[in-house]
Amino acid sequence: MFAFTDSQGDLRFTLEEYKGVNAIFESAKNAEKRSEHGATKVWINNTLNELKYNPPSILHFSGHASTLGLSMQNNEKQTGLDLAAILKNNKIRILFLNGCCTSSLVKEIFAHENAVEAIIATRVPVQDFIACELSLSFYNAFITMGETLQGAFNEMYSLHSRYSLKKELKIWRFDEVEEDLYIDFDTAENFSWVIFSKNAKILNCTIDTLLDDSSKKVAEIDEEIKRLNDVLAKEERALNRIDKNDEQLKEDREYCEYKVASLLEEIRLKKQKKKNLLDDKFRISEDAIANEHSAAFTMAVENLNYKSQRKGLRINKAIGGIVMSGDEDSMLELLFRHFKSENNIRKENTEVYLFDDKSPFFGSFWARIAIGDKRNMQDVDFTVSDKQEIVYNIMREIFCAGGDTPHQNILFKVVCTHTELTLLEAALEEIWKLIHEYLVKENLSEKMKSWKYKIVFLLMDETGVQERKTAFDALVKRLKSNSYMTHFEVLEKVECMEQEVIYKWLDNQQQLSRMGFRLEHAEELFIESQGAIKKFLSIIKRRVNFEVSLLDELKIH
Repeated sequence: MFAFTDSQGDLRFTLEEYKGVNAIFESAKNAEKRSEHGATKVWINNTLNELKYNPPSILHFSGHASTLGLSMQNNEKQTGLDLAAILKNNKIRILFLNGCCTSSLVKEIFAHENAVEAIIATRVPVQDFIACELSLSFYNAFITMGETLQGAFNEMYSLHSRYSLKKELKIWRFDEVEEDLYIDFDTAENFSWVIFSKNAKILNCTIDTLLDDSSKKVAEIDEEIKRLNDVLAKEERALNRIDKNDEQLKEDREYCEYKVASLLEEIRLKKQKKKNLLDDKFRISEDAIANEHSAAFTMAVENLNYKSQRKGLRINKAIGGIVMSGDEDSMLELLFRHFKSENNIRKENTEVYLFDDKSPFFGSFWARIAIGDKRNMQDVDFTVSDKQEIVYNIMREIFCAGGDTPHQNILFKVVCTHTELTLLEAALEEIWKLIHEYLVKENLSEKMKSWKYKIVFLLMDETGVQERKTAFDALVKRLKSNSYMTHFEVLEKVECMEQEVIYKWLDNQQQLSRMGFRLEHAEELFIESQGAIKKFLSIIKRRVNFEVSLLDELKIH
């Protein structure tokens, strides 16, 4: 059940969200929905009444909100108490409150008797555009892809790291009401959504387990418990009317006491049966839990210091740059992995990457970039025209998608030993000259100054060897002095993480708390690692009790 509002007439993305959610549910099997753009409190109450024999499992709100409640159409307020009252007599188990500062309502909702087991809410103000995109990513994962509730929430987080860098479209879903509470707009660029749950089992549910036959059985048991409670109330009233001191009524009193005790036992057994059904519904093997934790942990690690390292794309030059790593503090391999998922190309339904060995371009001209691979260099012998054709094709078909404006970043991973840095310098210069030739040939030299997408080379070295760092520094100076760098920029290595970065990472990775990583550990982790990412990952690897293939790939011991 989806309620969308635009009480102040400035949230155009609630309409986009309304259309997108409807499209997702229209194509889903066994999923029915009611949705309204411009929803009122009356619409919610009337719809729940209409659906009392087929009640919804999910209630979603999108629109203006504040710490005082949700703003329905015509500026009607839906407070935490209002929501608790609505939720009391239905079977809604998941709430998604997609407005600003809605986490203040969670405690009040959970405190009252209802079926709600999980609530997705926000800690601070959120942008209309980002809230829409994350909502659609959640339902696409949960409904279309069949992800668990936790998995769908993780998809939201993964997507947010891309949109959080956008500075345009800053319209807030905040209901500007008079209140004495401080609203922190400064933290709104952080991931603001949190998933609250009464029990960890609900986080493992999928749309199928949420809607399966056991839900009907649970509903039937609830009805039976209600009937038995009504009978019990009558029997207890009858028992209370019997005079305890009247010996002639002793047998009547004992019979009533027997019936009350029998009803209490029957109710207890019904409740136990309900509990068993719910336990079976969300029971998950230890291996499955470990796999889920590993997936969540991997996603968290991939986002470690992501924004700081992502600055490699936020450069002033028109076309591209080089991000360099000469020590273990930056761990650019994590940035590279994240870029792989953002800048993929599909060839014959197979996902390949420009910088991946599965790419059709790997092993050809770009073997020069894999300088450490002597065999490739000896086997490949390309003419200037061969190289030119490859570069032109990448620029035209991939970077600019057949047009004259880029539509995605192009990234290359470069690994070599420090004795081969001079070869690397020559390779970069040759590549850039061919790119420049293409720009001139297509009359794009002026237009490229406004391009926001870049060509970036990630120079990988995480050995921590001092002479390697010195060699990298020397290369940076030479590259900066070259004339071909007019539209190309060298960026310095990413610095170590500060304690505040670790704190924000733990705060934003809610799923890590289930694995024993909490905010109070931030200072301890920082002191022990001094912000060096490899050392940091080595420390936290020792604290997990499951295998993480990512850390093995990164050679974290």
